[in-house]
Amino acid sequence: MKDKRIYGMLGPKIKTMRLEHGLKQRQLAELLETDMPMYSKMELGARRVRRDQVPKLAELYKVDVKELMRLADCSVKVRN
Repeated sequence: MKDKRIYGMLGPKIKTMRLEHGLKQRQLAELLETDMPMYSKMELGARRVRRDQVPKLAELYKVDVKELMRLADCSVKVRN
């Protein structure tokens, strides 16, 4: 249950990072192997970012997974 809350908190941060990097939602949806409506819901926090998608985001934005979680104000221990 705690994971759902934590990974749901990433939504607003991934939107901010996407905009800062000049990327389109479609590009992120393709990277994360999901469709546009699902990705949009992730950004809104209505759907959680899956655990397996976090490393892909971290790689895209050139940050460590732990750093990405910290940037999203997630106080959680992330397993490598």
